[in-house]
Amino acid sequence: MIRMKVMLHDGTSLTADDKAYNPADIEATLNNQRIQIMTIGNVLVNKNVIQSISPESRETDSNLYISYQNGLVVEAYDENFNSTDLGNKLNDQKNLFVAVGDVIINKNLLKMIAPVQSA
Repeated sequence: MIRMKVMLHDGTSLTADDKAYNPADIEATLNNQRIQIMTIGNVLVNKNVIQSISPESRETDSNLYISYQNGLVVEAYDENFNSTDLGNKLNDQKNLFVAVGDVIINKNLLKMIAPVQSA
């Protein structure tokens, strides 16, 4: 079982368990205009209130910070991070949700995405 953390617009944090976690599949489902209520593991939630979905823990250290307009910061891991490619994906007007490595974000609430700085 994989435990996921679901953050909502109002700051509510939920956990959901599922057999697998595939950010690309979740992104595609969230961007399906025919779906209003999303099943995330064992939780049902209106997709319009989702801010982000991420694994509760990961085996690899995070390499990105995702900052939101409301002050929330989520860490992500994207092995193939390329700011130009991600910028193009974020500017695609047909999608509201975007997978950034192992995290799915609602791009309307995004403030910035930046690499983790080495100490």
